[in-house]
Amino acid sequence: MTSTTKSDLQSPEIAFQTDFAGLILVLKPSNATSAMPLFQWLPDLGISLSVVTLGNNINLTKLFIAIDSPEYYPKILQEICCNLSKLILVEWQDNIYEVTGIEVDKSPLHILQIPIYPSRKLPQSLGLAIHALCYHWLHLGNPNLSEKIHGQNVSPITLSLNHCKSGNKVYLKIGLLQKYLLAPLLCGLASEISREILIAGIPCKLGSRVEILQSSSFEQLSQIPPETSIVLEFLSLTSFRQNKVTQPFPLPSLVFGGLLRRWNIFSRPELEFPTMEWEGITSAFDLKTKTTKLKADWEIGSVGWVRYHFPESQAQISTTLAHFAIFAGVGRKTAMGMGEVRIGEWGVGSRE
Repeated sequence: MTSTTKSDLQSPEIAFQTDFAGLILVLKPSNATSAMPLFQWLPDLGISLSVVTLGNNINLTKLFIAIDSPEYYPKILQEICCNLSKLILVEWQDNIYEVTGIEVDKSPLHILQIPIYPSRKLPQSLGLAIHALCYHWLHLGNPNLSEKIHGQNVSPITLSLNHCKSGNKVYLKIGLLQKYLLAPLLCGLASEISREILIAGIPCKLGSRVEILQSSSFEQLSQIPPETSIVLEFLSLTSFRQNKVTQPFPLPSLVFGGLLRRWNIFSRPELEFPTMEWEGITSAFDLKTKTTKLKADWEIGSVGWVRYHFPESQAQISTTLAHFAIFAGVGRKTAMGMGEVRIGEWGVGSRE
């Protein structure tokens, strides 16, 4: 493992000096009988270009234009915009659409969700498997980027795998903390959409669509109105490192101190928070300890919910960090399925 600094994570070598996270083509179904194939219509810049279908909107189809190097997005946008002044019909997956517009994604924070259909029941402990799968996609999209971030102590990627109660389906959720990751990841993922993959040696089929469940920016999170009471639901096993031992209880200082350090690594310098002595208290909780196996070791941690109370002087920062936790996860090994959280309400119970 190598140490991680803000300059490492935001250097031109990684960030590609672009303000774009991605471009999304908006299509509307057409009754036309002929059209140009989509890949003939898209600009040819001599780079790897893939298309990923987003969401489940029945009235519009949104396609993410995935490229391995996001610095080409401004040129792609320029060429597409030149053609949008006239009616454009394209064929995509045996259907004909009218191109109605293009959306520019500049958000650094994203949560993606991908449906996966296993051929038989998956084991519960899949942290290493989903970690390997995500970095496999990133390697397909941009090998140099994958190698650069893989060994860093603070990962800009968080992962969780959620099992559906009904049906043989699971959802892989991927949190991204930097905008330069979105396009290469989807570029690599595109090559395996709707195809069979292996997870822990079990054949699985990827769904045909990817959902962007949520996107935001550090600026937007810092402007959320402050709350002195915050409820966090710990959806997957969560633990912390304290005095060289594993601490399964989510103490305020461990939760918010860790989030603050991660925020300061990935946000812009002008948005960094000062280090502080946390004055928050745990006012209520309903937690259970659980274990999971990663590599040869058993991990212990907590799941459930906790209500924290902060003085007004720390309310703004703690509120911002609580919302950041949805993207960044909490505690240890968030890139292996641990530390998934969401903001809850007073008295919430277990995950639905």
